[in-house]
Amino acid sequence: MSQTLYLRLVQIAAQVAVDDNYHDFMYRNDVAALRRLVHQNRDVLAVARTILGRECRIVLAYEPDFFSKHCENMQHLRSLSIVFSVEGHLAYLEGRWTDAARIGLDLLELANTTGRGGLLCDHMVGWSIALSGINSLRRCRTEYDEMTLAHLLEQLPQIEANRDSLEAVLERDRKWEQVAKPLEEPFDPTFLELSAEEAQNMSEEEIAAYYEMIDLTLHMPDEDRFAMQLELENRVIATWRLMTLDTALRTYRAMTGTFPQQLAELVPGVLPTVPCDPYTESEFIYRPKWRGIFSRSIKNFLLYSPGPGQHDHGGTFGPYPQVALDKADLCLDEPDYWPGD
Repeated sequence: MSQTLYLRLVQIAAQVAVDDNYHDFMYRNDVAALRRLVHQNRDVLAVARTILGRECRIVLAYEPDFFSKHCENMQHLRSLSIVFSVEGHLAYLEGRWTDAARIGLDLLELANTTGRGGLLCDHMVGWSIALSGINSLRRCRTEYDEMTLAHLLEQLPQIEANRDSLEAVLERDRKWEQVAKPLEEPFDPTFLELSAEEAQNMSEEEIAAYYEMIDLTLHMPDEDRFAMQLELENRVIATWRLMTLDTALRTYRAMTGTFPQQLAELVPGVLPTVPCDPYTESEFIYRPKWRGIFSRSIKNFLLYSPGPGQHDHGGTFGPYPQVALDKADLCLDEPDYWPGD
């Protein structure tokens, strides 16, 4: 049944019609063009939603040619994620905050579905889709009403808990290679080709460095390769949990009229536990911003991770390459720090 659901989703995703100029439409905030694109794919989105969130998983075939056949499935699901992202961007532009939240959660469910039961390559595509979902959620986070906040606070930890762990994925990947004995083929970097949206925000040097990094991962020692994979996994988990905590903080303010003085105050009224930073395995850094002299209250806050370097830069933020180089902290608004944004 689960394989039928997965293949059904792939069949639906294969029907996606994506205009090559979709990123330009999003970059220019071309509402009319975005509406046409969403309308063109409305039936695909509707059917896909009936599958997302169900126990849908890849069933591996331990055969040498499985990977080459399976690549097309990943490409179809990535195309589906693009249409969801376009729909989310349109909801953001039109001020439909509840719809934007729903679409962000759909993307997170799609990220899980893309990788569940599959190989490392499936999990990696899931990373990209998950970050798109969190980006859709975080842009509207100051606009959510109490009902939407409550729904997000319920769903975000639940969907995260349903992710395949990196350890399980790598173990499954090793077993598949041992049993299937796939034919060695030259690495084709176009498989992980940057999307138009990603490339738009990068310089030529950064794009070249990205592809060089992908190629290097094939030749580095296993220990170093695992460290890189773990860092990328932690990026997704950290950003996901920052969204959960941000939602919890805004829920707390809706309940009390102010933000808490420390994250521990979220327990047990808002959260059962405070999610930890996967980079440091301790609490995320939270700095409330006070206002007023005689009647002080917390009107805003900083919330972030020091990233893989585990050095607190005091709330100095930047794009992820700067975070990875231990020159900036990681916050929810990391996508806004890329050049050209």
